[in-house]
Amino acid sequence: MRPDLVGMAGGEVTLDQVHGAVRDALDHLRRVLDVELNSATDNPLVFPEGGVAPEDTIATGGGLVISGGNFHGEPIALALDFAKLAIAELGSISERRTALLLDGRLNGGLPAFLARASGLDSGLMLVQYTAAALASENKVLAHPASADSIPTSANQEDHVSMGATAARHARTVLEHVERIIGIELLCAAQALDLRNHRHVVRMAHVEHEILRMELEARVPRRRHQRHQAYARAQVFRQPIRHERQHLGAPRVAGQHYIVLGPCREVGAQDSRHGSCGLLRRAAVPEVL
Repeated sequence: MRPDLVGMAGGEVTLDQVHGAVRDALDHLRRVLDVELNSATDNPLVFPEGGVAPEDTIATGGGLVISGGNFHGEPIALALDFAKLAIAELGSISERRTALLLDGRLNGGLPAFLARASGLDSGLMLVQYTAAALASENKVLAHPASADSIPTSANQEDHVSMGATAARHARTVLEHVERIIGIELLCAAQALDLRNHRHVVRMAHVEHEILRMELEARVPRRRHQRHQAYARAQVFRQPIRHERQHLGAPRVAGQHYIVLGPCREVGAQDSRHGSCGLLRRAAVPEVL
């Protein structure tokens, strides 16, 4: 047994096995689609020159007409159900790796939730909420659509594949997993920033730099961002102008303080909570 793997969570140790099984499932879907896209799905099948059908199937016009069930979409429906289950598993194990990165007890000495200023900053805690919610929704969507069938057309169509539903679910699961993996990459980039990532292998370093440039272009830094009060406390940086005696706030000229709450001035009253919040001397937290 490799000593470096002892005590590691299963989501880390078994990454290759899980990802490999997912690839096998997607390869199976690709093979089925290749066959079905090159197959005749008409009903009936018409062979103008005779073909392989026996003589007793001769129809009008001298050709051969064979009624069959090639129209049924079961091959694709089953393959899609298998594929969406595999994709959902890819998202599930990714979310678990994200959870490990954010857990201060299990992430190898990184700060909890990868927060730069613990206590004032919730870090990337909320992004894992999103990943967990998407992973949980995928568990519902992963239920096989092909397991269901309701007779229609006066019981003429008494069994259907539900392949279209399987395809829609597979597409939704894929979109969810793209976001889940994006969240994992975001957390991994933050973890590298908190460590000395100069020793990371070149490929990972290049990918990290590309990800960081994309984030800089798309996501404004928190100190330039206005958050709604109901979503999270607004963070302001400003020189102190009033003293809160019961909090023991020091009077230091020009000193910058953090004010937690929806009001702008120290000492102003908030209609719901009665105050702006606790004054703490600290730097403005930056997550991204």
